[in-house]
Amino acid sequence: MKNFKQVICVSVLMMCSVTASAQNLLDLLKAAENPPKAELVKDSVDVYKLADKRPSYPGGMAALMKLINEKAQSIPKELINGLDEKGSRVVVGFVIEKDGSCSNFRVVKGITPPLDNASLEAVKRVKMKKWKPAEVDGNPVRYAMAVAVNFKYDTPKKYF
Repeated sequence: MKNFKQVICVSVLMMCSVTASAQNLLDLLKAAENPPKAELVKDSVDVYKLADKRPSYPGGMAALMKLINEKAQSIPKELINGLDEKGSRVVVGFVIEKDGSCSNFRVVKGITPPLDNASLEAVKRVKMKKWKPAEVDGNPVRYAMAVAVNFKYDTPKKYF
Protein backbone atom coordinates (compact mmCIF):
# COMPACT_ATOMS: atom_id res chain seq x y z
CA MET A 1 0.00 0.00 0.00
CA LYS A 2 2.84 2.41 0.91
CA ASN A 3 4.59 1.76 -2.45
CA PHE A 4 1.32 2.32 -4.29
CA LYS A 5 0.96 5.81 -2.68
CA GLN A 6 4.53 6.65 -3.66
CA VAL A 7 3.90 5.59 -7.26
CA ILE A 8 0.74 7.72 -7.39
CA CYS A 9 2.57 10.76 -5.92
CA VAL A 10 5.45 10.43 -8.38
CA SER A 11 3.01 10.07 -11.29
CA VAL A 12 1.08 13.19 -10.24
CA LEU A 13 4.31 15.18 -9.89
CA MET A 14 5.49 14.08 -13.32
CA MET A 15 2.18 15.10 -14.93
CA CYS A 16 2.34 18.49 -13.19
CA SER A 17 5.86 19.11 -14.44
CA VAL A 18 4.87 18.23 -18.02
CA THR A 19 1.86 20.58 -17.74
CA ALA A 20 4.10 23.35 -16.33
CA SER A 21 6.58 22.86 -19.18
CA ALA A 22 3.79 23.05 -21.74
CA GLN A 23 2.48 26.24 -20.11
CA ASN A 24 5.99 27.76 -20.17
CA LEU A 25 6.26 26.87 -23.84
CA LEU A 26 2.91 28.56 -24.54
CA ASP A 27 4.06 31.65 -22.64
CA LEU A 28 7.28 31.76 -24.70
CA LEU A 29 5.34 31.44 -27.96
CA LYS A 30 3.00 34.28 -26.96
CA ALA A 31 5.99 36.45 -26.02
CA ALA A 32 7.60 35.76 -29.40
CA GLU A 33 4.43 36.89 -31.17
CA ASN A 34 4.41 40.17 -29.22
CA PRO A 35 8.04 41.23 -28.70
CA PRO A 36 8.68 44.28 -26.52
CA LYS A 37 8.60 47.45 -28.59
CA ALA A 38 11.00 49.53 -26.57
CA GLU A 39 13.31 49.22 -23.62
CA LEU A 40 14.19 51.99 -21.22
CA VAL A 41 17.60 52.61 -19.74
CA LYS A 42 17.06 53.12 -16.04
CA ASP A 43 17.96 56.78 -15.66
CA SER A 44 16.54 59.84 -13.99
CA VAL A 45 15.01 60.85 -17.33
CA ASP A 46 13.65 58.34 -19.83
CA VAL A 47 16.39 57.24 -22.23
CA TYR A 48 15.69 54.32 -24.54
CA LYS A 49 18.18 51.77 -25.80
CA LEU A 50 15.66 49.96 -28.02
CA ALA A 51 12.95 51.74 -29.97
CA ASP A 52 10.39 51.09 -32.67
CA LYS A 53 12.41 53.30 -35.01
CA ARG A 54 16.13 53.88 -34.39
CA PRO A 55 17.66 57.33 -34.80
CA SER A 56 19.38 58.12 -38.08
CA TYR A 57 22.25 60.44 -38.91
CA PRO A 58 22.00 62.55 -42.09
CA GLY A 59 24.18 60.76 -44.63
CA GLY A 60 24.19 57.56 -42.59
CA MET A 61 26.53 56.10 -39.99
CA ALA A 62 29.35 55.85 -42.54
CA ALA A 63 29.33 59.65 -42.87
CA LEU A 64 29.39 60.07 -39.09
CA MET A 65 32.24 57.59 -38.64
CA LYS A 66 34.23 59.37 -41.36
CA LEU A 67 33.88 62.67 -39.45
CA ILE A 68 34.86 61.03 -36.16
CA ASN A 69 37.90 59.32 -37.70
CA GLU A 70 39.03 62.63 -39.22
CA LYS A 71 38.92 64.25 -35.76
CA ALA A 72 40.65 61.23 -34.23
CA GLN A 73 43.60 61.76 -36.58
CA SER A 74 44.54 64.83 -34.53
CA ILE A 75 45.10 62.69 -31.43
CA PRO A 76 48.84 62.71 -30.60
CA LYS A 77 50.67 59.57 -31.68
CA GLU A 78 52.29 59.35 -28.23
CA LEU A 79 48.90 58.39 -26.79
CA ILE A 80 48.56 55.58 -29.31
CA ASN A 81 52.03 54.07 -28.78
CA GLY A 82 51.96 50.73 -27.01
CA LEU A 83 48.51 49.70 -28.18
CA ASP A 84 47.85 46.18 -29.28
CA GLU A 85 49.21 45.53 -32.79
CA LYS A 86 45.72 44.75 -34.10
CA GLY A 87 44.46 48.14 -32.96
CA SER A 88 42.18 49.21 -30.17
CA ARG A 89 39.00 51.14 -29.72
CA VAL A 90 37.45 53.58 -27.31
CA VAL A 91 33.65 53.48 -27.16
CA VAL A 92 31.98 56.84 -26.57
CA GLY A 93 28.33 56.94 -25.58
CA PHE A 94 25.90 59.83 -25.85
CA VAL A 95 22.19 60.58 -25.84
CA ILE A 96 20.28 61.65 -28.92
CA GLU A 97 17.62 64.04 -27.68
CA LYS A 98 14.04 64.31 -28.90
CA ASP A 99 15.00 67.28 -31.08
CA GLY A 100 17.91 65.38 -32.70
CA SER A 101 20.71 67.11 -30.79
CA CYS A 102 23.34 65.16 -28.82
CA SER A 103 24.18 65.39 -25.12
CA ASN A 104 25.66 63.48 -22.16
CA PHE A 105 28.88 62.36 -23.88
CA ARG A 106 30.87 59.81 -21.87
CA VAL A 107 33.43 57.03 -22.31
CA VAL A 108 31.71 53.65 -22.15
CA LYS A 109 34.78 51.47 -22.81
CA GLY A 110 38.24 52.91 -22.58
CA ILE A 111 41.88 52.03 -22.99
CA THR A 112 43.91 54.59 -21.03
CA PRO A 113 42.69 57.82 -19.40
CA PRO A 114 44.63 60.16 -21.75
CA LEU A 115 43.46 58.30 -24.87
CA ASP A 116 39.90 58.06 -23.50
CA ASN A 117 39.77 61.83 -22.91
CA ALA A 118 41.23 62.54 -26.35
CA SER A 119 38.64 60.24 -27.97
CA LEU A 120 35.81 61.85 -26.03
CA GLU A 121 36.95 65.30 -27.14
CA ALA A 122 37.27 64.11 -30.76
CA VAL A 123 33.65 62.92 -30.78
CA LYS A 124 32.45 66.10 -29.07
CA ARG A 125 34.32 68.26 -31.65
CA VAL A 126 32.53 66.65 -34.57
CA LYS A 127 30.10 69.23 -35.90
CA MET A 128 27.25 66.77 -35.84
CA LYS A 129 24.18 67.65 -37.80
CA LYS A 130 20.91 67.04 -36.02
CA TRP A 131 19.88 63.42 -36.01
CA LYS A 132 16.43 62.19 -36.92
CA PRO A 133 15.38 61.09 -33.42
CA ALA A 134 14.29 57.62 -32.36
CA GLU A 135 10.57 56.96 -32.10
CA VAL A 136 8.37 54.89 -29.84
CA ASP A 137 4.69 54.66 -30.80
CA GLY A 138 5.28 57.44 -33.34
CA ASN A 139 6.65 59.90 -30.75
CA PRO A 140 10.28 61.11 -30.61
CA VAL A 141 12.23 59.83 -27.58
CA ARG A 142 15.69 60.21 -26.04
CA TYR A 143 17.95 57.39 -27.20
CA ALA A 144 21.27 56.03 -25.90
CA MET A 145 23.83 55.71 -28.69
CA ALA A 146 27.49 54.68 -28.83
CA VAL A 147 30.25 54.97 -31.42
CA ALA A 148 33.69 53.41 -31.51
CA VAL A 149 36.83 55.42 -32.14
CA ASN A 150 39.26 52.91 -33.65
CA PHE A 151 43.02 53.24 -33.40
CA LYS A 152 45.66 51.43 -35.38
CA TYR A 153 49.31 52.25 -35.40
CA ASP A 154 52.05 51.39 -37.77
CA THR A 155 54.33 48.75 -36.36
CA PRO A 156 57.97 49.61 -36.98
CA LYS A 157 59.50 47.20 -39.48
CA LYS A 158 62.02 44.81 -38.01
CA TYR A 159 64.98 43.92 -40.13
CA PHE A 160 66.77 40.72 -39.23
